[in-house]
Amino acid sequence: MFSAPARCTLKALPSVLSKKNTFVNPAFFLIGEMLSRLLFQVICFIIITAIGYYAFAFTLVHGWITFIEMLMLSMFGLIIFNGIGFFISGLIRNESSIAPIANTITVPQILLCGLFFPVENYPGWLRGFCDLLPLTFLVDGLRKIAFEGAHLWQIPVTIAGLAIWTCLVILVCTRSLRTSE
Repeated sequence: MFSAPARCTLKALPSVLSKKNTFVNPAFFLIGEMLSRLLFQVICFIIITAIGYYAFAFTLVHGWITFIEMLMLSMFGLIIFNGIGFFISGLIRNESSIAPIANTITVPQILLCGLFFPVENYPGWLRGFCDLLPLTFLVDGLRKIAFEGAHLWQIPVTIAGLAIWTCLVILVCTRSLRTSE
């Protein structure tokens, strides 16, 4: 969800925002931190996709359009998972506890989102839960764009699910920063 050096910055958020002479709105602080991390992660996405395209002959079905659509869809995932990382770091006061708790949230999503195992093989009660995970929306959308040649307007349920998760994460992050003041 976030790198080890970021934990120091994230742990400083409540103390920076709680000072009486700090006039930074928590939402603006969160947006600034998020944008700096998103820039780095977008660069990583571009490099990984380029390696896949040039070294492993990954096919971009519609060329640059597929690349741009995958990048746009990935932005949702980047915002969601960075936001979850901000939220966890805001709640947990002990730095050594952040990584295990972050793993407690991400590892089940990785296993349940259909990335490694088809969601259709899970029991019905678990399948309904898996369909609501943010990583499920992201993986399904990327799979449809990259392998089936779908466009963003052809996957409205995925876009809506990611948009809802994005709004929810932003709301929870700004609320948790305000309660830390």
